[in-house]
Amino acid sequence: EKNLLARAVRKQEAVFLYHIELSTSQINSIFTYIAEDNMKLKKLYLTSNDLSAVEKEILSTALNKLEEVDLSDNELSTPQITSIVTNIMELDSKLKRLNLEKCQLSAIEEEMLARAVNKLQEVNLCGTELSNSQITRILIHAVQQDSKLKKLNLAQNNMTTVEGEVLARAMKRLENLDLDVHHWPMVPQVSSILTYIM
Repeated sequence: EKNLLARAVRKQEAVFLYHIELSTSQINSIFTYIAEDNMKLKKLYLTSNDLSAVEKEILSTALNKLEEVDLSDNELSTPQITSIVTNIMELDSKLKRLNLEKCQLSAIEEEMLARAVNKLQEVNLCGTELSNSQITRILIHAVQQDSKLKKLNLAQNNMTTVEGEVLARAMKRLENLDLDVHHWPMVPQVSSILTYIM
C-alpha cells in the first residue's frame, strides 16, 4: 500500500530502495511525504527506479530536504533534472551528496548545472553524456573560492577537447576527481596537466 511505504520511509534516517521496481504511485507518495513533512530522513537511495512520472516540483523540493540522494540509472526527464538543478542553485538546500550516474544531462544549461554542482560536496556525473563545454564550466567553477565541491566523478564522459590546464587546476583544487582515463584518449592534455601540477 503506497502510503504505508511512505510512512515507513519517513521514520528512517537512511532508506535503500535499489532495483525493486516501485510503482509510480509509491514513488509519488514517498516524494510527496518528504516534500511536505519535516522528517528524520537524510539519505535516500533509489538506483534503477523509473522516476519519470514524478512531478518535477515535488521531486526537486523533496531532494533539497535531504543530505544525500542516489538517483543513478533512473528515467529522469530533462525538465525534472532542470528543476532539481534550479532548486539546488537558488534555494538554501540541505543536499550535500548527489549521484546522477547514467542520467542524461547533455540538455541541461551549462552555467546552471555548474553552479548547482559546485554548491554540493560530492557529485557523481559518471556516464551522463556531458558536453565538453558543460564539463569545462563545472571545472572552472570548481576552482573558485565559493565552491563547496570536494569530490567529483566525471568518468565515462568524452572530454577530449577540455583544456589540460582546466583539468589540472581542478585536480589540484579537489580532494578527488575521477576522470576514468581508460574510456577516453587523454594524451593531448597530459603534458598540460603534468606541467601545471609539477
